[in-house]
Amino acid sequence: MIPSFSNTAHADVPAAIVLVGDISADGAVDAARQEMPAAWRVTRLATAPAPSGARPLDEESQSVARAYFDADFLRCLTKLQSSSLDVDRLLEKDRRDDAARVGVLAAACALGAGDKPRARELVHRLLVRGLESAATLRQTTPEFQGLVDDERAVVRKLPSVTIEVQTSPDRAAVHVDGQLRCRNSPCRVHTIRGEHIVTADLLGRRPRAVTVELDEDQRLTLALDDAPAEDVRGQLLASLASGTPPTDIEVSQASANAFGSRYVVLVWPEQNSVHATAYDRVTDKISAHVAIDAGPDAVPAAVRAAVHEERGVSGPKPIVKQPFFWLTVAGVAVLTGTIVLLANRPVEVQHELVFH
Repeated sequence: MIPSFSNTAHADVPAAIVLVGDISADGAVDAARQEMPAAWRVTRLATAPAPSGARPLDEESQSVARAYFDADFLRCLTKLQSSSLDVDRLLEKDRRDDAARVGVLAAACALGAGDKPRARELVHRLLVRGLESAATLRQTTPEFQGLVDDERAVVRKLPSVTIEVQTSPDRAAVHVDGQLRCRNSPCRVHTIRGEHIVTADLLGRRPRAVTVELDEDQRLTLALDDAPAEDVRGQLLASLASGTPPTDIEVSQASANAFGSRYVVLVWPEQNSVHATAYDRVTDKISAHVAIDAGPDAVPAAVRAAVHEERGVSGPKPIVKQPFFWLTVAGVAVLTGTIVLLANRPVEVQHELVFH
């Protein structure tokens, strides 16, 4: 049996109070120490609004477009050697629009340079992955547009395949060709036969991306390694900014990793309340979630309540809260009642009849 934190806590056990957003830390550490001895410290995750809209292509990508429109195809192909313009890498970052435009330009430049087989190969790969940039395609030559139409007819006839994606650990988000296909692995994804980029990411883990050639149904297993603490902090910021609720256990797990703590209390404002959760890395459970009306002392009050509730859940229960205690009490009560009932039962008078 794994000992609970409240049974083993002492002054040097690492514990963190993680404040999410712009709330005061005053009194938080003292409140936690009053409930549980540990090496408490306060840290903060200052979330920022999630970026809106598509990100524009950088100057490198713009220069590729200019080289193509100037019919300088060799310069275009040279610039495409930059790692930042690699289509696979863009897909790993879910930048599908950028990948589509760069991919169209790369194929168009290859055709302009006289390498039609290479251009057809690149177009085929884009279409299999569902990457089409209509705006960029309209700016290319009629010859290239005709090549795309021909290859599109070929791709439409390709059969679909199923890929079963498993990750270690589970619950990872799975992206195929830069598009989210399932939120919690393991899962099955249907796609077109051909080459695809499969990416798995999980809060607190290093993202993993692989290129697979899918000719038939198959199973793919991706092992996700622990991410460095600094990377996890960045993941937490991005995840919370994108709308992940702090009550998700993955947030607490990642916070324990990011801040090197066994015990984590997350605190955040929500509407007119201050919420707090208590998490113990050893038991791997969120054992408390409390909400306190917003006010000057709401943060320390929420911390104190969360830690207090955690101790009541994971610590040794008082005797009056243990089921065996109440079973014993009930048994004694029944036995006592039976004895009293028998002792006070009226004695029936028996008459002896004698027949002569």
